[in-house]
Amino acid sequence: MNNLNITTKKWIWDTWEQYTPEWFVTILWNDLPTSPITSSSHTKHLRNKILCEMTGVKRCGDLPDFPNRLGITAFQERTESQKGQVTFHTHLHLYNCNSQLHSAEHVHFLIRYKIGNRIAKLGKVLWLKNGKRNIIVITT
Repeated sequence: MNNLNITTKKWIWDTWEQYTPEWFVTILWNDLPTSPITSSSHTKHLRNKILCEMTGVKRCGDLPDFPNRLGITAFQERTESQKGQVTFHTHLHLYNCNSQLHSAEHVHFLIRYKIGNRIAKLGKVLWLKNGKRNIIVITT
């Protein structure tokens, strides 16, 4: 498992060296998943909707290969509530945007209004700009 973690981290850093993340998005799912598998399933659905919308294709099987499209790296992170319940949320790093996602407002509109209404577990979207990084937080 340690070799897998090292290999994965190296791949991520190598990718980000070539394609610097342009947007950092945090997703707080409205069903508060207690399993990383559930959170990953929600993320896969969201990722596919984003990629299809950005490339104009109808089916995920028709998506162009990277780097001929937007890149998305997703992480599941666990959080413990004040009541001691462990829930998972998602971090997305968007890169290779090719000026398609030119502002926080545009990313907000894409996720909240263009595809958000088609994802049952996605709540409303709040966005923040933080100096060097663009941060978008999606909450219930």
